[in-house]
Amino acid sequence: MLRLSVSDRLGEHVQGAYGVLPVDDPLPASYVARTGECLVPPTRESWLAFTPKMGPLYEATKRYAWMFTPLKVGNRLLGALAVCWVDEPQFTDDELTVVDAFGAQCAQALDRICIAQAQRESALQVARLAEGPAAQPSHAVTDASRARHRVPRRQPRPAPRSRPGHRPGRRVTYLPDGSTPLLYTDGLVERRDESLDDGLRRLSMALAAAGDARPEEVCDRLLHAMLPEAPETTSRCSCCARTQSPRRVIPDGSIRTHAEAQT
Repeated sequence: MLRLSVSDRLGEHVQGAYGVLPVDDPLPASYVARTGECLVPPTRESWLAFTPKMGPLYEATKRYAWMFTPLKVGNRLLGALAVCWVDEPQFTDDELTVVDAFGAQCAQALDRICIAQAQRESALQVARLAEGPAAQPSHAVTDASRARHRVPRRQPRPAPRSRPGHRPGRRVTYLPDGSTPLLYTDGLVERRDESLDDGLRRLSMALAAAGDARPEEVCDRLLHAMLPEAPETTSRCSCCARTQSPRRVIPDGSIRTHAEAQT
């Protein structure tokens, strides 16, 4: 089954009627989610020729121009994006490109949501295992002499924390000397023909290949490696630094880092 999230502007009756569709339904949303093809018929008559079921959709939504583009990450089809208008516009190539690019962004976001949901479910399962068997309610049993004994409820063991002093919502990461923390915008790693995980993997390899180069050189190498043919209008930004322990003067008059002073 294909589950659709419908804009509030179209009304609850549209969500009720079209919120769940069979994957093999002739309506365009199911067709695009099934085949990965983009559908942009130019007129209402061409849509009705595609499937007569568009007629009730026109009446329910009062929208008479539609465009459907697939939600795809790499070779994986996740669904379809539908965009509609009250009137029948003449779509330009630029407008089609914008909708296509927006569909690619939605597909990336949907993919990350699905991954995060799976990770949360996995973490909950691990937490349940850490707590041991499910707590049983208090109850009473009788022995051979018919005497009743109350059995106390077993308290579940708390899930272990990552470390003593850990507070939810706060994360501290200690980096060794010579580490290269990197900040970057999504334009550096996102490509419409691959998943975000693949882009992050390419970035990690490019960062490792940069070695001990100066931070400004690292940024230049990353931009060249990640976007070798990107146009100048492509939005991307990166910033990196090189960590170093605080330096201090010790009694013999020399200057060493904190790590050196401990040896």
